[in-house]
Amino acid sequence: YFAGLPEAVRLAGTLHGILFIMYIYTSITLSKRLKWTFPKLVSSWAIASIPLGPVIFEKRLFSKA
Repeated sequence: YFAGLPEAVRLAGTLHGILFIMYIYTSITLSKRLKWTFPKLVSSWAIASIPLGPVIFEKRLFSKA
């Protein structure tokens, strides 16, 4: 809304929502393959709401492997 372009906000918001839904779906699929516990799955969703959170989560995930 800063630039006075509500269409751009709508487009970016829709794209962001679609990508987040894809992230949730992918995390559920991978959690089954990697045999994650439910708390680990939920923490991946919570961390996704923090900027650069998934990057930090991935680093922690693979440093323990």
